[in-house]
Amino acid sequence: MTAHNVLATLTLMALAACSSGGNDNGMVTVSANSQDGNVSVRVPGVSIDTKLPSSMFKKSDFDIDGVKLFPGSSIETMNVNAGAKKGDKATVDLTFSAPAGVDAVRKHFTDGFAAEDVAVKAVDNRLSGRTSDGNDFTIDLTPAGAGVTKGHVAITDID
Repeated sequence: MTAHNVLATLTLMALAACSSGGNDNGMVTVSANSQDGNVSVRVPGVSIDTKLPSSMFKKSDFDIDGVKLFPGSSIETMNVNAGAKKGDKATVDLTFSAPAGVDAVRKHFTDGFAAEDVAVKAVDNRLSGRTSDGNDFTIDLTPAGAGVTKGHVAITDID
């Protein structure tokens, strides 16, 4: 099983536990950090800490409605929060580094969303829209030196 599959499995376990009829008052979270490779999964009654190879974060298949991160991007952090209690909004926060300037990264996303028929509003270096599943998302882009862009993706389940 690849490191990517391990992280995906841990995330699915956490989300399944959230809806399994267990403790609805507990916080369900998954977080990962590419600098040290540490991954934590917290589900009421279960705590999993593991370390994954940092290369896993460079070979991610993360996408929003079929639009992947800019080619060559590396995920730096990822946090999934399934909510503290029933009715809370689930969130995904992800930061990444892309090997291109802000204009190229913004164009990658706007062109990609247009190709997938996802309406996106672009204001300066912020893109915002709604996924086909009805989740709101924002992508904030910040220049981080010559030919490098830092990005922050936030997805909120509004159901």
